[in-house]
Amino acid sequence: MKAWTRKILAGVFALVMALTLVSCGGEEAPSTQSPDATAAANPGQSSGTIKIAMSTAQTGALAEAGVSQVNSAEMAIEEINNAGGINGQQLELVVYDDKGDVTESTLVAQRIVQDPDFVCVIGTLTSSTTLATLPIYEAAGLPMLNPTANSVDIKGTDFIRMCLASDVQGPQLTACAVNNYGKKKLAVIYPMSDFGTGMLEMCTNTAEKLGAEIVMAEPYTAGTDRDFSVHLSKLEKSGADGVLLLGDYNETSMIIAQADRIESLSDMQYFMDASILSEVFLERIKDISHEENCIIAAGYNPYDDRDLYKEFAQKLKDKFGIDTNEPAVYTYDLINILAQALEAGATRETLADTIKSMEFENMMSAPGTIKFDEKGDREALEIAIIGVKDNAFYYTGNNVDMTGAME
Repeated sequence: MKAWTRKILAGVFALVMALTLVSCGGEEAPSTQSPDATAAANPGQSSGTIKIAMSTAQTGALAEAGVSQVNSAEMAIEEINNAGGINGQQLELVVYDDKGDVTESTLVAQRIVQDPDFVCVIGTLTSSTTLATLPIYEAAGLPMLNPTANSVDIKGTDFIRMCLASDVQGPQLTACAVNNYGKKKLAVIYPMSDFGTGMLEMCTNTAEKLGAEIVMAEPYTAGTDRDFSVHLSKLEKSGADGVLLLGDYNETSMIIAQADRIESLSDMQYFMDASILSEVFLERIKDISHEENCIIAAGYNPYDDRDLYKEFAQKLKDKFGIDTNEPAVYTYDLINILAQALEAGATRETLADTIKSMEFENMMSAPGTIKFDEKGDREALEIAIIGVKDNAFYYTGNNVDMTGAME
């Protein structure tokens, strides 16, 4: 996994490097910025730079997602700074490795809130880490702009969420299976986590609305379980005609690879969300016989044919050697949303409300206009259906039929 060692600002290269490499147990590098009177009145905006904290996984099981977030944030910030910055000020990104872990994320949050110069924090990666840390940031008055944490239980006055919340994501995944593919008896294999249990509830309720049923719901422990033979044995006996897989690319790829070896499951179709749109997922399923059974309901379309999206995807590939994925796309958009809000006069104290009052266009995650509701959640857009063929993702040309799912 590539370490992030590239510059964001030449003038603060040493500072960024020092802060980035500090682990949760180490000493934080002292700031070289001396806040002036304006900065004291407007935390997060010092004389030369506007500081942004990022808490995400740079090591551990979720490092691929976290590193892609940092890459896309760096790219967005470089573009903004090269265009003149925000009202004459440059953006400065300071990344903290929280390892995607609740304990580490909490320690990182406690360190971040000690620096009054941050205008916001970008992160954290998962619902569990966000639920653990959001109260710390809220108590300090530091807004959180979150790319990927889905749980509907995440709520805050200074919270903005780019991904679809589970009260939308659960219905869209279930609707994809029932409305688009005609499934009536669904099995659910899910992580025992805040996100997983919340999604299970949403999927169960939606299945009932659509005249389908959940015939099996089996949890696992993310980051620990690797043998899913018990889950798959229960799946064989459940009578299910489709499976909702609610985890990320790690366990989901293992489940599909192991299921592919069971003849009775050869025709089973698996429905997943955009979190599995990863090269790691493709690498782990490259030897399966039935990749066509993998169906992804994505809150953004990785095969968007707009020129600006193609340019973004190519630049990300050229600069960092990675393909677009959900964490990268949502993080890139959030940095640009932050920039537009700051240009409109937002401060640390008014940032969340300013974003909620604005409309945003030319975003990578969706064509058209993006808006946020009073909770800070992105309003739902069309959900693209992505398939797998020849060990590559592709857009099927269809979107999820949400008829009856949100009523």
